[in-house]
Amino acid sequence: MNERGVILLICLIVMIALLLLGSALLVLTQSNYISAGIERDEKRAFYIAFAGVERAIYELNQDSDWSDGTPSSDLYTDESLDYEAGDVTYASSYTIVLTNRSKDDVRIKSTGKVNNSERKISVRITR
Repeated sequence: MNERGVILLICLIVMIALLLLGSALLVLTQSNYISAGIERDEKRAFYIAFAGVERAIYELNQDSDWSDGTPSSDLYTDESLDYEAGDVTYASSYTIVLTNRSKDDVRIKSTGKVNNSERKISVRITR
């Protein structure tokens, strides 16, 4: 084999190695981007659920007896909270369920949803 053939073979091996390295970095970057998006949506879903708890507490403070006579009731179902971040609009919602243990003891269960992420918060409040 002559010198030109060896250099061509070495160049080909180096190019293939660089291509494989570049492909691996591309896959790693893409998986990190997807993971960051999922984590962002999970955090937003938590804060949406927390907003639902705050809304329930506000509504309960407006109700003098905290009870409508039923052991469990939906306060708000799929309350929509669409918001914009930059040029993207995110669809989100929360659902609140109240469970009356007694006249002065209520459990609030709030579920926040953003895209495919969902977070639940359960809070017990007493008077």
